[in-house]
Amino acid sequence: VGHVIQQLIMATVPSTRPEPTWKHAAVRGALLTGEYGTIPLPELVVDQILDYAEFWDWISTESHIKQAIRDSRDAYLTLPIPDWQPRVKPRKLRLECESHDQGWSSYPANKGTYRGSWTWGDLTVVDETGTEIVKTDRVYTNIHARDEYQSHEYEVSCGHPLLRELTPGRRLILSLNARFPGWTNYVRFAKMTLFHV
Repeated sequence: VGHVIQQLIMATVPSTRPEPTWKHAAVRGALLTGEYGTIPLPELVVDQILDYAEFWDWISTESHIKQAIRDSRDAYLTLPIPDWQPRVKPRKLRLECESHDQGWSSYPANKGTYRGSWTWGDLTVVDETGTEIVKTDRVYTNIHARDEYQSHEYEVSCGHPLLRELTPGRRLILSLNARFPGWTNYVRFAKMTLFHV
């Protein structure tokens, strides 16, 4: 089945059209109708094949705005959850972020480690009124007293509380945190990608 999906991807998706929705719909449609010499498959089977192969559709948002948070918490990036069809289910969430702290501290023994680092990011799901539904704290932490940007990645799969709560109308928010006077969380890029079936 894997080679059939790969052939369908190559045959139906021009390299100049990387839009995920178009790719997913083209491959799904080809498996359902039996295009390109395949046997038409039932919808339930096609959906299971694509899910098992992790050939998922996705939505994403990103920001390249430089921001500095000092001794506080502030939202940096928001991913609104669209009004999906009832059968759409989140499968994986990926966060990418580039940030660093102020580059100094009064604790030289912690420099270059994660110990005693008071700058980090967290993810929160909120409803239409802004009420917090679920929060995952410290999805990334900056290295203590390093003023060079670091690349952070965080990923969760189905079953995680964040994914269970991502329903239409809700929003996923990346917040930047810095605690205590002198601590600053600098960010220059973040991207959230939500994969779904």
